[in-house]
Amino acid sequence: MRAQAKSKLKAVIGQAHRLLRATAVITLATLTTAVAAETKSQSHDEQKYVETLLESARKYFPGDDTTAAPKRIFRLTRDQIDVTVKFLLP
Repeated sequence: MRAQAKSKLKAVIGQAHRLLRATAVITLATLTTAVAAETKSQSHDEQKYVETLLESARKYFPGDDTTAAPKRIFRLTRDQIDVTVKFLLP
C-alpha cells in the first residue's frame, strides 16, 4: 500500500512540476510577445523600462527549454507524508 501511495504521489508531483514549468514558459512567451508589439511605438525611456521588465521576468522564468529540472532532494516529516497520502488517496 505504501509503495502504491508513494508511486501515486511521485506521479502527481511530476505532473504538477511539468504543468508549472509549462505555465511559466507560456507566461514568458506571452509577455515577450506583448512587449515586443508595444516597443515599436515607444520612446527610448519606455523601451529601457520594458527591457528591465523582461530581465526581471527572465530571472523568475530563466529557461525556455523543455528539459527536466535537476532533481531536488528533500525530506518530509512523517506527519506531512500522512497528510499528503490521506489527501491523494480515498
